[in-house]
Amino acid sequence: MDTTASDRAARSPFIGRRDALDHLAAAVAAARLGRFAGVLVVGPGGVGKSRLLDRLIEQTADDGSGRLLHVSCQAPAETGPASPLESVAPLLAAAGLDLAAQAAGEADDAHDAQERSFRAAGDAVEKLAQAYDAVLVTVEDLHRADLTSLELLAYLARRLDRSPVAVLASLRDGAGPAPVRAVITSLSLDAGVTQLHVGGLTRDELAELAEARTGAPLADTALDDVLARSGGITLYAEELIDSYARSSDSGAPDATDAPGKVPASLRTMLHRSLDPLSDCSRDLVELLAVAGGEAGHGLLREAASLDDDELRSRLDDVLDTGVVVVDDDLQGYRFRHDLLLEAVLDAIDDDAARAHHAELAAALTARPDLAPRGSSPMAALALHRRLGGDPDGALVASVAAAREAGRAGACAEELEHRLVALDLLESLGRPQTEVGPALADAARAASRAGLHARAAELMARVVEQQQPSPMRLRLEAERMAEQYLAGDARGAMATARTMIMALDDSTPPAVRAGVLATCAAAFVDPSLGRTPLEATTEAVEIARGLDGDPTGILMRALTSHGLALALYGRIDDAVEVFDEAEELSAQQTDPREALRAVLYRLLYGFDPAADIERGRHAIARADRMGAARGVGKQLRAVVADLLLATGRWDELRTVVADGLAWGSQDFAGMLLRLDAGFAALCTGRLADAEAELAAAREVEPAGHPRTSQLAAEIAWWQGDAAASAAHAMEGLQLAVATARGNEVAPLTYALARALPADPPPPASGVLELALGQLAATAGNPVTAGYLATARAERSDSPDAWSAAAACWQSLGHEPLQTYAVWRQATALASAGRRPEAQQALARAEESARRLGLTPLLGALESAGAAIPRQRGAWAGTPEAERLGLTGREAEVLDLLAEGWSNKRIGEHLHISPRTVGIHVSSILRKLGVSTRGEAAALARRLAP
Repeated sequence: MDTTASDRAARSPFIGRRDALDHLAAAVAAARLGRFAGVLVVGPGGVGKSRLLDRLIEQTADDGSGRLLHVSCQAPAETGPASPLESVAPLLAAAGLDLAAQAAGEADDAHDAQERSFRAAGDAVEKLAQAYDAVLVTVEDLHRADLTSLELLAYLARRLDRSPVAVLASLRDGAGPAPVRAVITSLSLDAGVTQLHVGGLTRDELAELAEARTGAPLADTALDDVLARSGGITLYAEELIDSYARSSDSGAPDATDAPGKVPASLRTMLHRSLDPLSDCSRDLVELLAVAGGEAGHGLLREAASLDDDELRSRLDDVLDTGVVVVDDDLQGYRFRHDLLLEAVLDAIDDDAARAHHAELAAALTARPDLAPRGSSPMAALALHRRLGGDPDGALVASVAAAREAGRAGACAEELEHRLVALDLLESLGRPQTEVGPALADAARAASRAGLHARAAELMARVVEQQQPSPMRLRLEAERMAEQYLAGDARGAMATARTMIMALDDSTPPAVRAGVLATCAAAFVDPSLGRTPLEATTEAVEIARGLDGDPTGILMRALTSHGLALALYGRIDDAVEVFDEAEELSAQQTDPREALRAVLYRLLYGFDPAADIERGRHAIARADRMGAARGVGKQLRAVVADLLLATGRWDELRTVVADGLAWGSQDFAGMLLRLDAGFAALCTGRLADAEAELAAAREVEPAGHPRTSQLAAEIAWWQGDAAASAAHAMEGLQLAVATARGNEVAPLTYALARALPADPPPPASGVLELALGQLAATAGNPVTAGYLATARAERSDSPDAWSAAAACWQSLGHEPLQTYAVWRQATALASAGRRPEAQQALARAEESARRLGLTPLLGALESAGAAIPRQRGAWAGTPEAERLGLTGREAEVLDLLAEGWSNKRIGEHLHISPRTVGIHVSSILRKLGVSTRGEAAALARRLAP
């Protein structure tokens, strides 16, 4: 036999993986039916993930089942900040888009650019999908993708949930930097995106692989050796099988080829493969590895300082090893597998690596057009200058790369370059006059990327470098805004107190008004000597006296003043102030400022139907201003709350999906997931509610009052009152500690419901304290509703539940109104007022059925069974006459409402079952219903 290893690799068969292939084929079939399907193929390096995708592509190309567009993408091999959207460039090209150029040409800033480009991509892929039965997108090595590509894939996955698109991506388990893993995790949490784990081959499959590659069975001892040494990893197994084949080919294996001498480590196998190379050729392999594992012919020629003939001569030797292969698309060369690249990188000493980076930096400085695939010229230059020992040159290139990424809308990559530049400045010992602005640039880039906690941390460092001054207060305000956006209310309050204490007689009026308005919530602390309402009143007075108000201070002061008025129950005054602030906001170009007033008005609005429409207009405005992933997502979270209050579940799911399309790993994303969780719980989808809660907790692992609230609700409807009380207690402690007054109310109600009649301390003390806090702000209608409900839970009197129901009815909060009416019915039954209980129960049942409140319907059925109906409720009544029921039909309807069968009704009324059936048919016709069940339900609801 004279078969070479490369020949064997070319004809390597597809062994095993039938179940995995069927899983992927099912995703393509789902796409052909018009449903988005996403699969992440996860496994260790070398296990055969790429081969599995290749086999699927071959299968779909040959099955003749309809028009299928296939787009194959490859994550870049280059390490460090990548070119934005490089990983999915073939998909964008198929859709006729150059998003980086489009974003750079149209947008004013990075945030706006990314939103424009993502929307354009979504529109284009939707149009592309309409032209085919399905669009199949495969992405290899997703763990190496640039963050902007990953975020675009996540956006498309959420947006295209009803489009004929399948996205299948391979990635190495646990690989990639933390931000990349976070986005991949969020993808896995979304509907339609599943994970397919691929493990090693079995012994039988390895035997099949060996015979297919070598043409003969492998001896049992050799097969056991391959299994033990490779762990079933396909790449390792093939190398070992080929080693046995080489031994057989030679007839007399030498020390290097003998089966027993072949090491299990791929690194050692690789080194043996490279042994025949000259030092010059080995140096070329190392240069290719330092370049990121792949490079064009021109870049290798420039970096190695070789002419074409000499370069080709050395490359021929390298290609003969099978470690490096020609890449026609790249017009260059790449390592045959990532594991081979890693083995070479591991063997290069630091001095050699530094020298190669310097060679690549020099080549890219002379020829930027030779930048590797997956990297912008400036990004590649910054990387190689930094690792090549040129920090000054790397600093210049990193800043240029950051600006380039920002113009292209790659927020995550801009931040990465800003942080590299910051590290270089500090390592070079540059003065604070240079470091400070770099810190601020990095903080604002983090904010645009949605990493608000990181932005707050960086802005804190900026503030530390400032002397007390108006500028420091302005920077503190930026920091506080990022803390709130990150969900760190406690940190924001601490920053606010620092700002307040810094005010003195020398503070300019505009700055003083801005601080008082921005920090109004902190004045709930008695040690500060005034109330939020006093602080915002002063802020408005100062702002009205400012000439021109060029920075929108009056608008911010009015918004904060409206919040303070709402807190103290002066709702009409608050709405009037909000309206004035909203009028002023029309002049603002910053979307956060322009939409601040309407955002807070929605938070404290008390007309859900009108507020939902107001919120939709604000969302549309945010989207037009390029702020869909910023304030637009916050607005969607508030509108989702309002839809939750009105039981409009389908609209809520749409709003949540629209918001999460811009990412789920931030505070607004957590709120949207919680809204989806509450909706799932209300409609009886307990598993979905628990999944949304788990996803929300990943965003805020330290806990948040809203996550505790959902956990308390889930535990309650599962029948675990003790767990519900524990979650409510936990949430109350968080809410009080972080001054989240608007979250104290629902948690107080949850605790009041879950505690026994005579609760032990400290629960009893916590409940009394919370009830007292609610009573102090009961002028707020929502607070008043929760307070009335909590008091009804503790007294369980019909009048208390009637008052609670009236509160929720006035607010248009149908789910809580229905709950209160149900509890009123059970309280009336306990008091012996059965007719009233039945009427209340009928009202609650009608509402619960209309809203689809599945868990509550179950409770209502149990309550209905426990409250005996009054017989003869329909006989001889005006309501029966109005419906045209005869006396006998009214009697039958009464018994029908009890759930009796025709036979039982006949026996009770001494008539035949056939006669009962005739009466039932007449009743159905007169009531306008089609089944006896509907007639019974209607009879219970309308019982006189």
